[in-house]
Amino acid sequence: MLASLVALALTSVVASSGPQLVGSWPADGAKGVPAGEQTLVFEFSEPMARDRMSVTTGPAGAAPEFIGSPSFSEDGRTFRIRMRLRPGLSYAVGANSPSHTNFQNTAGKPVAPRIIRFTTAP
Repeated sequence: MLASLVALALTSVVASSGPQLVGSWPADGAKGVPAGEQTLVFEFSEPMARDRMSVTTGPAGAAPEFIGSPSFSEDGRTFRIRMRLRPGLSYAVGANSPSHTNFQNTAGKPVAPRIIRFTTAP
């Protein structure tokens, strides 16, 4: 009985925490990412509304040049946008921020803001 209550409590906490960014390419902290045209990929814990997004950049690194149109996978869990990266730079890109919250699940709950930092090869 106690194990069932603990499992229920943990499930409730996880379920109420909302959508999360669970993976990316480049990965956070990646070094030696190839310069040139690449695809930024965000993987989410649950389906996102596919008609809005907030890809952010910040003072902690350079901003890539985004090119082309962004897209979501059919299931709404994977976001992609092409970007042009220069060699030997540290970049910082994010999914949402405190003031930009357009990555939202299909119920309208925003993804917790997260910054991904990576460095390109020289």
